[in-house]
Amino acid sequence: MEELKAYLDTNKKQIIDFMEEAIKRVVPTSDDPYTRLTKKLAEDLPMEKNGQRGVTDRAHLELGRAIFESMWCGWLAQAKANRGAYEGDWPDRFEEAICDAIEIGRAYAKERP
Repeated sequence: MEELKAYLDTNKKQIIDFMEEAIKRVVPTSDDPYTRLTKKLAEDLPMEKNGQRGVTDRAHLELGRAIFESMWCGWLAQAKANRGAYEGDWPDRFEEAICDAIEIGRAYAKERP
């Protein structure tokens, strides 16, 4: 996992730039689980933009997506480990990769606010 962590750290600018420019935002449009989650995030992490509260910021949308993806990765890794398809430590390694990415992103914000 140290090689992955080093890769993320070395390529942080390209990864952040790619996310900001190339990845389309998922826009909630219905009463699906993602839309309900982003609304819950807006309640728990309120922001106001142009006098309006709610899902007003890309942060709510991206955090919602990250939570969904992280939860799915946790389930996938554990379900496969339970079936013997993945080694027993894979769920921990998935979690470590996600946590490393968050830490590297936070540290990069000091370099590029």
